[in-house]
Amino acid sequence: MSTVGGQAPEILLEDTFLTEEMGRSAWLGGPVARLAVRLAAGVVLLVAVSLLSFVLLYSIGNPARAVGGEAATNAQIEKITEQFGFDRPVVVQYWDWLSHAVRGDFGTTFQSGQRPVTEVIMQRLPTSLALAAGAVLLSVIVAVACGFVIGRWPASAADRGITALANLSAAIPPYFLGSLLALLFAVQLGLFPPAGYVPISDGVLRWASFMVLPWITLAMGLVGQQVRTLRASLLKELDSDYVRTARMKGVGEGTILRRHVARNAVLPYLTVLGLQTPRLITSALFVEAVFAVPGIGSLLVVAVQERDLPLVQGLVVMVSAAVILANILVDLSYEVLNPLARSSEEKVA
Repeated sequence: MSTVGGQAPEILLEDTFLTEEMGRSAWLGGPVARLAVRLAAGVVLLVAVSLLSFVLLYSIGNPARAVGGEAATNAQIEKITEQFGFDRPVVVQYWDWLSHAVRGDFGTTFQSGQRPVTEVIMQRLPTSLALAAGAVLLSVIVAVACGFVIGRWPASAADRGITALANLSAAIPPYFLGSLLALLFAVQLGLFPPAGYVPISDGVLRWASFMVLPWITLAMGLVGQQVRTLRASLLKELDSDYVRTARMKGVGEGTILRRHVARNAVLPYLTVLGLQTPRLITSALFVEAVFAVPGIGSLLVVAVQERDLPLVQGLVVMVSAAVILANILVDLSYEVLNPLARSSEEKVA
């Protein structure tokens, strides 16, 4: 029997097959398995949130009264109760809602012409996504620029000034800051529209002119915590042994900051970005109200005021899903950027 490198071809083929199988098993048991576990946990949490929300919404007060209005007679209320099945146990009603929700059907609104909840939400969603994306992008640009200045010149006047401004921006309520910016830049200087919204189809520049002040207002509420987190992380990394070793070897401060410190300092920053998702959503409620932006936040306020229970339920589930998804993405990005965390999880698994 012929040999290759002292081994029979059958043995080499068997070793190659085993190596491929071990690699495939490690891959399936590594990031894919962890992603599956996170997604499964997210689904369970989302179902729990939807159940709690549904029970609270449909157990307090009379849902039929929300459909018929205050002027509805008792006979009309009884007819609505029978028509919508409000006389059934809440758990049965929830199961009926959940069986439709998994197919993308969140029911029909009580108000707003009794339109599908999904249709009403999707009509407002692009506006809120544009507002959130612009604010997050602006906050990241400002925070990274401030972090570079702090890392390049720590304990300087610029460092102290940036820290003071970061603390101030985190403390100012969004509705107050939005009103102040509208008064200054819209009413006094006339640089931007004071409120309102136009679709992007009317022109990108005109659309952006209505979004600038809401973007700045929403971003200012995020950038404060981002800068403080990035500053603490940068100062910790700059005081590490590997930085002192690089300085002893004559490596420039800019090179140390870009090639060594930034990668490690960004990990806590990414965590903060994910944790800011609930704050982003709640702040958007006030920003949309101040600037009359027709987004998800203003829709939720109107739905609560009108007791449009299916619409409130759909919005709660959508917002919860956004928060859960943001946390999963932060976990995955942290794992990609931090090999030590990935290897430790693999050892535990």
